Amino acid sequence: MATPTAVPKQKDAPRSARSSNIVACEALGRFMESMLGPRGRDSVILEPNGQMTITNDGATTLSLMRVQHPAAKLMVQLSCAMDERAGDGTTSVVVLCAALLGASRELIDRRGLHVHQVMAGLAVASEIAMRQVRAIGTPLTTSVETTMSTEAEADKAAGRMLRAAADTALNSKMSSAAAQRLGSLAAAAAGKVKNLTVA
Repeated sequence: MATPTAVPKQKDAPRSARSSNIVACEALGRFMESMLGPRGRDSVILEPNGQMTITNDGATTLSLMRVQHPAAKLMVQLSCAMDERAGDGTTSVVVLCAALLGASRELIDRRGLHVHQVMAGLAVASEIAMRQVRAIGTPLTTSVETTMSTEAEADKAAGRMLRAAADTALNSKMSSAAAQRLGSLAAAAAGKVKNLTVA
């Protein structure tokens, strides 16, 4: 008579795969978090051909890393899409996504929520976040016009704000000298078109 063999439960397989995917994404997020912000560390990447790259730019780091895990590869693609779309925020988007996945795992594994409930909750949270961003945002013309007495003063203040925004966006992308030059050009160009209506 044959001895019975234990058959693993099929419902545990998706849970294990989900957990593995989230752990891989969280690990990548923790690594990227170390480079985030003005006090972020530089990472040293040694390529197979012996070339060494030192950078704290998320897009550069992820493009040079040889990520093997399929879910972590999706995070790399997410970062590349952010770079193509906005030109910045590549590190932040990976860190944020990893944090959301970690919170989702907590809701699914420890609180017993279904994956679809968590997805619906994230969609609602996204809408709330976008409403809040719109509520606290102030159009450049409104913020400047209410504090300045003359139109010339308002234009100068708007120019300074545009320059500061351009400098902030460019500082992590290039040398400070190049960023200052390109920042002033970008602010001047934005100032030239501020009164045009875009169709």
